[in-house]
Amino acid sequence: MVSPEKVRIRPHIQATGDLEPLQTAGIGFAVPGTLERVQVKRGQQIAEGSVLASLDADSARATLAQAEAAVAAAEAQVRLADDALTRQTSIRKEGGISEAQLFQAQAQRDQAAAQLLGAKAQRDQAQVALRRHTLRAPFPGVVIKVPDGVGFAVGPPAALFTLETTRALTLKTSITQEEAVELTVGEAGQVSVAATGEATPGPEETNPAAEARRARIRLLLPSVDPGTNRVPIEVAVPNSDGRFRPHSFARFDVLGREREAWRVSSATLTQSEGSFAVWVASSDGRAHAVRVRMLGEQEGQPVVSPSGAPWEAGIHLLEAPPTGLAEGTAVAEVVRP
Repeated sequence: MVSPEKVRIRPHIQATGDLEPLQTAGIGFAVPGTLERVQVKRGQQIAEGSVLASLDADSARATLAQAEAAVAAAEAQVRLADDALTRQTSIRKEGGISEAQLFQAQAQRDQAAAQLLGAKAQRDQAQVALRRHTLRAPFPGVVIKVPDGVGFAVGPPAALFTLETTRALTLKTSITQEEAVELTVGEAGQVSVAATGEATPGPEETNPAAEARRARIRLLLPSVDPGTNRVPIEVAVPNSDGRFRPHSFARFDVLGREREAWRVSSATLTQSEGSFAVWVASSDGRAHAVRVRMLGEQEGQPVVSPSGAPWEAGIHLLEAPPTGLAEGTAVAEVVRP
C-alpha cells in the first residue's frame, strides 16, 4: 500500500485540431461576361480592395454612356419646364392665363423632374453594372485559386478565385466537459505545430512582443457536441509573421485554475476505456476502484483528482494491482490511518 501526497497544481489541458484561416471565401463575378484579364497570381499576398480580374466592359460602358446622355436630356427638360413655369406664373399674376393653364405648367415641370429621377436611377444602375465588371478582394489575404487563362464566359454563381487570410488563424478543436469548467474566454495558452516546430509564446514569456503573439480562447461554446460529447472551442492564433501555415495540424496547451490534488505513484494507475482509475484500500481492507482525472505531473509523478467524494488524509492506494482484481476483494488487514 502507498499513500498519495496532497499537492497544489494547475491542471494541464491539451487539445488538437487544424489551424483554419479566420476568413476564407470563393469569389466570382456578380454579372455575366467574358473574362478579359486576371491581375493576381496564385500564392500572392494582396490587400483589401485589390483588383483580382476584370471582364470585357465595352457593352457596359456603352450602356453607361447612354444612361448619362438620358440624364443630360432629362436635366434639359427640367430647365425648360422651370423656365415655362416661371413665365406662366408671372403671366397669371397679370391675369393673362387661367388657373388651369398654370396648373398644367406646374404638372409639366413635376413630370420633367420625375423623368430626371428615373434617368439618374438608370445611370446609377449602369455605373454599378460597370463596377461589377471589375472583381476586387473583399478582405486582405493570400490568393489560393485563380482561373486558368482568359477569354471564356463567366458569371454567377461560379467562384473563380479563393482567398484566405493568413495574418490571423483559428484553431478549432474540443475539450472534455470536465476541462471546459477550467477555462474561460480570453484564457491564454500555447499553440504549436510539431511538423515545423513553430509555437506561440508560452507562459514563461512575459514581454510586450510575446503578448501580441499570444494565442487565446476566442470561443467556448456553452453547449456539448452530441456526436462527441465534448465542448467545442476556438483559439485565436496571431500570425502576422506568417510562421504558421493554414490547415496545419496543431496542438493547444493551456493551464486550468489552481487546485488541490494528489500526487500518486504511476504504478497505482490503471486505464480502461480511455479513463484512469486507482484501487483504494478502504478501512475494512477491501479494494474499491475510484476513477481519477489526470491533471498533469510533478517531479515526474502523475497528479490526479478523484471523482466523487474527496479523499481524506491517510488514504491508501494499491500499487501494481493484479490483473483481474475485483471490486470488494480483500487486499490487506484493516487499514488504519
